[in-house]
Amino acid sequence: MTGTTFTSANLTNLYASYSIDNGPTNTTSIKNTASNNNDFSVSFSLPANKTMSIDLYANLSGTVTMGNSLKTSLSLSGNGSQSGTNVTTVAVDGQTISNNNPSLLITRDASSPISSLVDDSGNVRTVSYRFESQNDTYTITQLAFNIVDPSVVSKVYLKEGSNILQERPGSTSVVFSDFGNIQVQANTYKVLDVELVMSNVGAGAGNSGAEVTTSINVGGSLVRSSSGSLIVPNGNPLPGNHIYTYKAFPSVNVITQSTGNNEDRLTAGDNALLKFNVVPNGGNISWKKMVVNVTKTSGNIIADGVRIVDLSSGQTIATLPATDSDCEDPALTTCTITIILPTEEQLSNSKSYEIRGAISGTLSINSYITAQVSRSTLAHVAPAPYATVAATTSNFVWSDNSALAHSLTTNDWNNDNHINTFPLPWTRTVK
Repeated sequence: MTGTTFTSANLTNLYASYSIDNGPTNTTSIKNTASNNNDFSVSFSLPANKTMSIDLYANLSGTVTMGNSLKTSLSLSGNGSQSGTNVTTVAVDGQTISNNNPSLLITRDASSPISSLVDDSGNVRTVSYRFESQNDTYTITQLAFNIVDPSVVSKVYLKEGSNILQERPGSTSVVFSDFGNIQVQANTYKVLDVELVMSNVGAGAGNSGAEVTTSINVGGSLVRSSSGSLIVPNGNPLPGNHIYTYKAFPSVNVITQSTGNNEDRLTAGDNALLKFNVVPNGGNISWKKMVVNVTKTSGNIIADGVRIVDLSSGQTIATLPATDSDCEDPALTTCTITIILPTEEQLSNSKSYEIRGAISGTLSINSYITAQVSRSTLAHVAPAPYATVAATTSNFVWSDNSALAHSLTTNDWNNDNHINTFPLPWTRTVK
């Protein structure tokens, strides 16, 4: 026992009960007062391979202050029914019972969605919060949330699993109250989700690139304890991860490199350096610029005139000028190919592409060329004209075509932030 105001003298009417394999329950005699060591004399036989359950009971009195605790331990003594050998077990600790402040703690749950881009259709779960009750039972009566840019949000749902507890219109500040008896039993937890019903992005509607990151306002939330007191819950939980909304957004995926047709072999002459597809999600998108990072052995040359081929038609859609690549320098082991299409590629469906280049120079066994598109480290910024975005270090420049009379000069072009599916590298080797 811990604490100066709470000792074994505060335990009265101490007794134990026991049963064998869930059989009849027997009780010991009652000790009116307790001490640090309390012995109970019993007489029974415990058959081989049987289990006995033992419970200890007592009345508690006196002053129990915050932080006081109680723990019991048990040891048994007996004789072997056949051998007659005296046996005493090692003391085994029971659970610790303590007096601690009750609270309801809010934290961001690990199931919250990762940072991502979303389109303006359907519903999007933006965050999940864990409500953990400690030392008391609480009823959640009011929850307040903030949304960074609700211009693309028509409704906000508070949900437990698939059950919608309440809905509110989209707003920067959303308060849910009187949504039923959401009770968190003592020393358990519940997870509640915030889900947004999206509305249109574009002219006269929501903002392209709107951030719908959602956070809980702990100070504006209320819970009721088992005694009936309304209190503000505890915690300083993280907001949901960054989520940005567009009319549509692209995914860029690698096309698996084939060994059956020697796509992994490097030879002098024309070679496919990388195959990829661009997939529009939620509607039409455009793209115009891509930067390909190349690693190669010294002496290899990718000649000027790298081509971009539309694999569906087999047509070359762009031949790059010499200024768009430094891979013709045999001394370089790292270089870049900057693809700037003469006109933007507007896509309503997935399209596959191939980057081709003429290889020359010193080619020996194990000489290689690796090509890859990697996402830059740029942060999210508001959409801007193409030239503004293309002047940055973004490795992919795209548009959600959300502006009225979309063009290269409209404010609907974006960098590669949060495009999470850039392709893996292609490597070709001399074998």
